[in-house]
Amino acid sequence: MRFLLFIFCLSFSYLLTAQTDNYQDLYELRSKMENGKFGERDAHIEGSPYYNDDFVKGLVLLKDSSFYEDVLLRYNAFDDELEVSFREQIFQIPSKDQMIFAVIGNDTLKSVKYLSGNRERWANFYLLASGELTLYAKRSKGFKEKEEPKGYQDAQPAKYVNKSDEYYWAKEGETLSLISNKKELITYLPEIDAKNYMKKEKLSLRKEQDLIQLVDYYNRVVK
Repeated sequence: MRFLLFIFCLSFSYLLTAQTDNYQDLYELRSKMENGKFGERDAHIEGSPYYNDDFVKGLVLLKDSSFYEDVLLRYNAFDDELEVSFREQIFQIPSKDQMIFAVIGNDTLKSVKYLSGNRERWANFYLLASGELTLYAKRSKGFKEKEEPKGYQDAQPAKYVNKSDEYYWAKEGETLSLISNKKELITYLPEIDAKNYMKKEKLSLRKEQDLIQLVDYYNRVVK
């Protein structure tokens, strides 16, 4: 909730103080992006690398504190990069180096440090709930190589495939960790009786809305 309030205040402040033309802002933003443009994807590849194919108006906050509004954005879930459409060209923001967060329609995408095994890495996550305990979703796409015909099986084209969403969370000041099983979940939340609450409410680790409900409950109890 506090992070969502921060986004609202930032947007309102920007509207009050912005003095430059939006096109100038977009040219400035493009200069900070990776060089080169990205053309249309190979027509022979089935599926899509994007979480949503269409560009949607949104806003971006970079780590140098620059803020850009009314930018056409979409998330490349295969490359784990944010793409911007400007003057009929498409550019990627090197988000793990430069981006803090982006708002794409009703979704908030944040560049966050997380635990992968024993190592810390950076990736983009969708914000689902915030407070003392913050919940994120990792939405990814995979790639399956084309397959030559064999036996009675026809050739199969290369394709982008959906991966199952993964859910991560962290308490204030901690690094994100994967929610992997119910036992670890209960151990991680000693402040509440998570086991009985989940049983009473019939919550499942596999359902996004159930995890949001659990985190919202935690944040109401632990203040």
